Amino acid sequence: MLLSIRNVWFKYPRSEWILKNLSADLTAGFYCLIGRNGSGKTTLLRLIAGMLKPKKGYVVVCGKRVRSYKDVIGKIIYLPSNPSTFLVGPKIRDDFEKAGVGEDLIDFFAARKIMEKKIFEASEGERRLAAIITALAYNTDIVLLDEVTVGLDKGLRGKLVSALKSFGRKKIILLATNDFRIIPFCDEVLLLKEGRISVRGKPEDIIDEVPYLSANQTIRIYRTLIQRGADLELDKKDILKVLVNLLCST
Repeated sequence: MLLSIRNVWFKYPRSEWILKNLSADLTAGFYCLIGRNGSGKTTLLRLIAGMLKPKKGYVVVCGKRVRSYKDVIGKIIYLPSNPSTFLVGPKIRDDFEKAGVGEDLIDFFAARKIMEKKIFEASEGERRLAAIITALAYNTDIVLLDEVTVGLDKGLRGKLVSALKSFGRKKIILLATNDFRIIPFCDEVLLLKEGRISVRGKPEDIIDEVPYLSANQTIRIYRTLIQRGADLELDKKDILKVLVNLLCST
């Protein structure tokens, strides 16, 4: 088992419990961690990465109990939502070289044109793309990604999905997101609600947990059309914008 989370409880000082007796086991695959804002998605990623310590319970990565970030060096890479805190630079090329980014990955994301840019000169989208490529290139068993699809255009989102599914064959890719342009294509969805993983399963099975047949059928139709090459923008469909809230409130 690459990742095991056992009976984890966590709260910040002077706050309510954010995670409550949370347990989960993950092997290689592409997972989406979903939940409303404030549900604890980022907190859970930081706990797995050894950046926070559980108040109760524990996390095991590659057979070793995690007591600090030092225990997961070389095993986990964590990409926060702000790429500027991840990239070192001064140029994007420097981060690529440090991570050992291969030519194939650079070409796949058409990133050669941004390599010579300095971090502070690159746009938000370019920094986010560079950070994603860098994180995927590190030879770790687990990749933790926090809301990294924000600001990516449709073409890059499609490439990212392909890359995450490919890397997920050999390692854990855990993406915290509520982006329903991405969620239908992951291997499993984990719904974080009231401090626990309340629902877990394939995207189509997670949708079945929502007692709204029209929403169920819409997401299924959308996924089928996309797989058949249809040019759709999911964010233009109001019902699917609402679907995230339905998942997190039912």
